[in-house]
Amino acid sequence: MSLPVSFNAIHAAPGAFFSLTCGHHGTPQGLALQRGSPANQSLYVGLLPAGYEQPVFLPFHAEETRDQELAYDVDRAQNGPKAGLAGLKDIKRSYKYATDAFCASVPDSADLQFTIATPFYPIPDPDDPASSIEQAMLATAPVVVAELRIRNNDKHGVCRGIFGLGFKDEEQGLADLADAELGKEVKGFAMRGQLGYAARVKGGGSVFPVQAFGMSKLHKKEVGLERLGNAGVLTFDVGPGEEEILEIVCAGFLEGTVTTRHKGRYWYTRYFPSLASVLTLGFKQHTMRFDKAYDMNVEFE
Repeated sequence: MSLPVSFNAIHAAPGAFFSLTCGHHGTPQGLALQRGSPANQSLYVGLLPAGYEQPVFLPFHAEETRDQELAYDVDRAQNGPKAGLAGLKDIKRSYKYATDAFCASVPDSADLQFTIATPFYPIPDPDDPASSIEQAMLATAPVVVAELRIRNNDKHGVCRGIFGLGFKDEEQGLADLADAELGKEVKGFAMRGQLGYAARVKGGGSVFPVQAFGMSKLHKKEVGLERLGNAGVLTFDVGPGEEEILEIVCAGFLEGTVTTRHKGRYWYTRYFPSLASVLTLGFKQHTMRFDKAYDMNVEFE
């Protein structure tokens, strides 16, 4: 079946009431945790090509639309608003059983591919003595993994890749994650210790966290953390003629008693003491989850 490029898909972690929504042009999307409606952030996925003054993004940032429901209707979604910043045009999408990939290019400058992987695993019986903790952690971890691949076709200048979220004014509490929580190679942001995302460059490399009130400053090398900013993005540099991959982990964590009509606790809290521990496991399993997703694509094609 041929699908349109512009529609939202909700990529969810089993049993966690946590998801990453992505895909429809110009409408709210991003991360949602125990929310009675879809995510409502701006999802920033893009790059700053060599020689450019401003970054360009896939059109996943929120803009006014006449019908929010339209973003979730696959048959009608292509008739929605054609939003987006100049530069990333002719976006291609490959929507498979366990992966969702977006490709775009800046002519004669750089290529971008953003892929989300959502494999799933058998959930073991917690009362079965044959079930291992490792199996339970794999099946119940409240994570969604992704990767951002940037190919710099410029032979002289450095290109910068960008991934992050812009939150609404009423969503307060965005903070960067300390090196002690995730390790020096991993950088990330968290919202009140319950919702978080982090990234590292595959094979080694530096990730630069930027917290600001907008994306206009990303062309400046010295930009850093404006603690009151409502947008947190993770950037990385790609040298002339090179390709780099940013490994991304998104996670949710609710430790105490939760209520979704019934009072209880999430099963994953048996195995994870904090949001940082969930993100750490996500990086340990990152390659394995992608391999599993690609295998599932072939199996169910």
